[in-house]
Amino acid sequence: MKIRFFLDEDVHAELSHALRNRGFDVLHAQELKRKGKTDREQLEFATEEKRCIFSFNVKDFVILRMGSGLGI
Repeated sequence: MKIRFFLDEDVHAELSHALRNRGFDVLHAQELKRKGKTDREQLEFATEEKRCIFSFNVKDFVILRMGSGLGI
């Protein structure tokens, strides 16, 4: 099974291009016009799309996970 990634807006968009050029299945918040969405909205999107979210915003996602009830 190939890991599918969703890069949050705090990750430089060029990384998505570099990873895609190396064969990775990558989407970036900017190219999907998801900039400005809340962390919860980004996490829910990634979950619905069965993608691993990649973010430098670790603290907020840990807090979100702890109280989310998202089952992830």
